Amino acid sequence: MVTKEGGFWSALSGSGRFDEELLAQVDAKRIQLLYWKNGYAFAKVDEPSITFTPDRREVFVSYHIEEGEKYHVGDITFSGDLEFIPDAAKTLQTLKSKKGETWSYLKIQDDLTTIQDLYGNKGYAYTNVSPNWVVSSSDDHALDIELRIDKGSVVYFGSIEVHGNAETHDRVVRRELEIREGELFNVTRFRDSKENLERLGYFSTVKFIQKDILAENRMDISIEVEEKQTGTLQVGASFSSFDKFGIQGSVSKINLFGRGYDVSFTALFSGKRQLFNALFRNPRLFDSKYSMTVQAFNQEYASVDETKVLERGGSVTFGYPLTKTWSVSSTYSLEQIKINIQEVIRNLYPNSFGLNSSIGFSISHDTLNTREVFLPSRGTLNTLSTTVGTRYLGSDMSYFKASFVSKKYIQVFDEDSLILPASVLSFGLRLDYLRGTEGRSTPFNERFIPGGIYSIRGHLYRSLGPFIHVPFNVTGRRADDLELGVTESRKLRLGGNKQAIFNMEYLFDIFKEAKIKGVLFVDAGNTFAEDDFRWSDIRASTGFGFRWFSPLGPLRFEWGIPLDRRKGEDSILFDFSIGAPF
Repeated sequence: MVTKEGGFWSALSGSGRFDEELLAQVDAKRIQLLYWKNGYAFAKVDEPSITFTPDRREVFVSYHIEEGEKYHVGDITFSGDLEFIPDAAKTLQTLKSKKGETWSYLKIQDDLTTIQDLYGNKGYAYTNVSPNWVVSSSDDHALDIELRIDKGSVVYFGSIEVHGNAETHDRVVRRELEIREGELFNVTRFRDSKENLERLGYFSTVKFIQKDILAENRMDISIEVEEKQTGTLQVGASFSSFDKFGIQGSVSKINLFGRGYDVSFTALFSGKRQLFNALFRNPRLFDSKYSMTVQAFNQEYASVDETKVLERGGSVTFGYPLTKTWSVSSTYSLEQIKINIQEVIRNLYPNSFGLNSSIGFSISHDTLNTREVFLPSRGTLNTLSTTVGTRYLGSDMSYFKASFVSKKYIQVFDEDSLILPASVLSFGLRLDYLRGTEGRSTPFNERFIPGGIYSIRGHLYRSLGPFIHVPFNVTGRRADDLELGVTESRKLRLGGNKQAIFNMEYLFDIFKEAKIKGVLFVDAGNTFAEDDFRWSDIRASTGFGFRWFSPLGPLRFEWGIPLDRRKGEDSILFDFSIGAPF
């Protein structure tokens, strides 16, 4: 029910407010729908009985319900215009209602849409499917369902007009349409066109208004859009166990000049990381389906052992969607690499300095129900990518790198759950492999060093994996870093050429209206050196936290607990971040 009982916090939350129309028109139907979803096909909910207290400060509401019997699905048959149902048995397999399962009014409504779409994709825009159910003669707890089809007349698309796009160029809207004037009506392409425009993020509302010219078997379309602000300025501060205090900011704009271009500038400063990133993206190069993304970056990051890597350069990426869910891309990248401890690294991985000129390829399969980071509730995202650095591209480093990243999301409880808050269970897997080629070593900056909020939580950023002991002096710098007076040795994280990371998260609503969610997680994995893999090296952690999807971007507050804590490691580690991972 939308209406809630009044309580101590009613003055603040608004719960307990009396609205007779809401009780009768919305809540009564919601109660009835609850029964119809669970097999009670003939359940009835009377209008609410409303009684006021003498002082008229409180009201008592009661509903009288006749549940009736609970039914399951009997035989499902079709009648009427059966031109596009040559094989009833095959069509039945596409329906959500299945013989023997609990009868559900919502599933029947979905089945009506399935049949209407079948005819709608053949040009019959006004197909009507009428359901009828009766108690089965062979089973008095089963309902036989008849779906009667009236296909109507064939329809063609007429004129297509666009209104409300004051800034956005007309062609930016039209290139997202999958329907054309004069074509035979197709309900799937009609629906996809609207979804394509909504997915752009340029408009607050998108409406497709149909004007039926029945005498000419024509449907004119008026597309009404309302543009929204597409520029953002974000500034924030952060604190974590590893980075300590940090600040970051970004400026971004999508649909630049109304041409659909995306641009962004991002900067981050903390105790261990400095990052500058500029991006320009044209999602429809020359109005084609090809996309082009150009980036320039300057980033410096340090491991827990004070190793500092500087990467400065840029990249250009071209992408192409093969289908609605499959896409491919190719990237050329050129970077200048510097590392603060040259002598130690040069002895181990001599080909780790200078120019890194590489080309990469990737293929992705994406069935997520939303592109907003951390917010999908259904679907999968799988990406397989390879990168090759070679002297034939002018690179001082020669290597081959392959990565596979997979995410799967399962909705455990939806928004209408009567048991627990809406929640999503997700599984993530990352596999990486690196090897040197052309007789050169693997580059140190490409090696894998896990740890931190975006890999294995409960461990400091870039703190896991193989290591060696390297001399340090009293100032905390290494002997080869131009300091004297060496007094101790510390661990230098070498990273591995193989990496496997598994993440499992359970994300649930805490304060839905404020977009605050809780999270429980389990992480496992590690990186492994050449010719070395031991199950005992797998590190695991668990933990909890919460996320706030704020105007500054996603804020993450998480506490990781190592399940196999070792000497020198914290028993619980706090991490904080703003925004999505770079």
